[in-house]
Amino acid sequence: MKRYLPLALVGILIIACIAVFAWPMLWYKHLTRQWEMQIKSQQNPEELQAWAANLLALYKDESSKGDFFGVTNRPPPGIPISKYGPRVYLSKRADRQEYVQLGWGGGFLHLWGMKIGDTNIVFQDEEMWKPGIYFFQSP
Repeated sequence: MKRYLPLALVGILIIACIAVFAWPMLWYKHLTRQWEMQIKSQQNPEELQAWAANLLALYKDESSKGDFFGVTNRPPPGIPISKYGPRVYLSKRADRQEYVQLGWGGGFLHLWGMKIGDTNIVFQDEEMWKPGIYFFQSP
């Protein structure tokens, strides 16, 4: 009985560590699903694209400095805000099409968010909500 005690303690310690590290990731995954449903039910896609276009126009002078040319902390009204974000990035693809990316998480938690561009922009590996608006999730 005594010789199994250290093994049991190690097992309990491993389970506790898994719970401590897994719980935030599981909770965050739940939050991202809730945020996506909230955005889809409460946001007007045309208004999101108008917001993104206005933001890109505001930073137009910065666009010559590179592919990643601006950051702001002002998401559009009604977008979920938490300690995980969103961070707002203004980006340009290799084909020079500009878009706005809203990103939550990063680091220990996977990056989740939206890419908002003109209705003709296409992102191959992301989930399209409406033409020009995509949800993404990085591992």
